[in-house]
Amino acid sequence: MKLRNLIAGCSVLLPLITSAADASKSFSRPEIDAATIDALAERVMKDYLVPGVAIALVTDSEILHAKGYGIAEIGSEQKVNTETLFGIASVSKSFTTAALALLVDEGKLTWDDRVTDHIPEFRLQDEWITNEFRIRDLLTHRSGLGPGAGDLMLWPEPNNFTRTDILNGLAYLPITRSFRKDYAYDNLLYIVAGELVPRITGMSWKEFVEKRLMKPAGMKRCYAGEIQEGDWTNVAKPHGTLDGKIEKLMPKPNKTLTWAAAGGIRCSIRDMAHWVKLQLGEGQIHGKRIFSEKQSAEMWKPHTLMPLSDKEKERHNSHFAAYGLAWRLQDVNGHLLVHHTGSLSGMYAYAAMIPEQNIGAVILMNQHSSIARRGLMFSLLKPFISDKDADWFAAYTPEPAEESQEEKSEKQVATVSAPPGTAPENAAFSGTYTDPWFGEVRLEEKDGALRFVSEKSPRLIGSLSWLGGDQFRVNWDDRQLNADALINFRREKNGSVIGFDMQPAEKGIDFSYDFQDLTFTRSQE
Repeated sequence: MKLRNLIAGCSVLLPLITSAADASKSFSRPEIDAATIDALAERVMKDYLVPGVAIALVTDSEILHAKGYGIAEIGSEQKVNTETLFGIASVSKSFTTAALALLVDEGKLTWDDRVTDHIPEFRLQDEWITNEFRIRDLLTHRSGLGPGAGDLMLWPEPNNFTRTDILNGLAYLPITRSFRKDYAYDNLLYIVAGELVPRITGMSWKEFVEKRLMKPAGMKRCYAGEIQEGDWTNVAKPHGTLDGKIEKLMPKPNKTLTWAAAGGIRCSIRDMAHWVKLQLGEGQIHGKRIFSEKQSAEMWKPHTLMPLSDKEKERHNSHFAAYGLAWRLQDVNGHLLVHHTGSLSGMYAYAAMIPEQNIGAVILMNQHSSIARRGLMFSLLKPFISDKDADWFAAYTPEPAEESQEEKSEKQVATVSAPPGTAPENAAFSGTYTDPWFGEVRLEEKDGALRFVSEKSPRLIGSLSWLGGDQFRVNWDDRQLNADALINFRREKNGSVIGFDMQPAEKGIDFSYDFQDLTFTRSQE
């Protein structure tokens, strides 16, 4: 296969795609064989408490391996197979950019169109950035917003936020980074990107993705929206760990998710193997051209520089990391790695490719273990370019001394005890408060304690514990959230409470709980 210099952004034609078997089969290559992959899957399930995992290894012309392992849900006998549906989370973003690539190919938009040309009501907090914002800026995590800005309109689910709420709320999110300079991962702007599809085509994002991408690629067990009733019987359920034990988490509802364009697709390993084949084929699969080589190169071209840790440099002899259009790019032992993870509570995904070796892999798991996901992916791909015997699970396991407060706080949320002194009266803080993008919350007294109740995010309900002065900690009733928050009240000069700000209670809380972007004002009652 002729190589292409992706860093320079040029592309060449890959060989035509031929049809291939899409079921698990025994194979043997010098780099890795089926028995080795089976053993890796068993290690993931045993050592990292993952109930079920599905793995695919592909080239542009065939599926070398596609197989499910373990169970779809603890307490059930439903085994994971090649048809089991998993949430692919942020790997969904590559479907959104591919959908836009089709529209670019058809001349219906360009990557450098202003967003306001297609969505006139689009607004960010800064007027100049709003007017300058281009389509590619929606896709490259360089907006000036902070990491996960506005994600509290998406998670936890279920909630009552709509895409209109999200579009309107963007104008109130603080600009905390440099526009087109600083990398900060976001989800909301991919939802805006998805909204371009109905504005331009009249078709919903769901309908367009399923009809124009999934169907021609031969993806029969992949859903951008609700899952058909007959297919709901073979769906992996999310799981987590608590005190070293595996437990079931709340599954996503069977509907077209508000944030589907950013992370809501559900897919089988067989169909995700086809998706990676399409990517390796530069937009062509089964002899059919879906998007052009030119747009494939654009999606794999570096747009935003990403931080690269010393550890990552050491592991892979890497020199750069960047974000393209829904794909991360990194040099690994002298080869380009094109990849993206997907992370939801209880559901992890990973798709990665080494184009120069014409090899790609997909991992789908129904438990959120970063060590298992990264260790497994590099165990699959590294034999094609470097040491075949390295232990990549060990490489991604922190040394005991390295375990930070962030990692500790992910395992257990500390309890709060009241400080010495007299706690203030609850009545001083009770009432209705409003944030311009998150909406109303109520602080109400119940059984002698202040309770936090969100109107639009019903899982965010919990009790306040006094920390001293005007600071409280809210401990959510739903302990699966693992995202308690601090509340700092603001007062007028006369001492009356006029509002409050929030922040995560622990450093290790997922950045999607962007409490720091909230500014609540007390309603006049």
